[in-house]
Amino acid sequence: MATSGEIVLSFIQAIGTKDMKNAIPYLWDDAVFDNVPMEPPARLTVGPAAIQMRLQMLLDACVKVDWEIVRQIEEGDTVFNERVDRFWFKPGLFPKGDLLEWPACTRWELEGGKIRLWRDYYELHLTEAQLGVSLEEFGTIIGNNYGT
Repeated sequence: MATSGEIVLSFIQAIGTKDMKNAIPYLWDDAVFDNVPMEPPARLTVGPAAIQMRLQMLLDACVKVDWEIVRQIEEGDTVFNERVDRFWFKPGLFPKGDLLEWPACTRWELEGGKIRLWRDYYELHLTEAQLGVSLEEFGTIIGNNYGT
């Protein structure tokens, strides 16, 4: 059986395919994505279908996605990792550039070989610094370019 760290790495690799259907099998039916920097109600997403819907819009707006694991620590069913999430967007979509690099620290809680909790910590202001748009504008642009 795969370790908790290996399961998290497989989940991250599945996200890199840009198709959340590949990642869903790694999640419990009541899995929670806790997006710490966001304000409620956007902070919590519960269940694989809701998590898929939330992330697929972002992934579909990207031409490439890569989550680099800088460091990962595993203790039983708890995994911590430090990542740099990179999202490449269609050229010209944003005024300052096409690449968003989001350093993140994440706590993962697993049970029975599946992810129960995915808690991300990162800096929201990076969309403005790197892409030239506010977080609100970023969401609007991503939503308007869904599936491109």
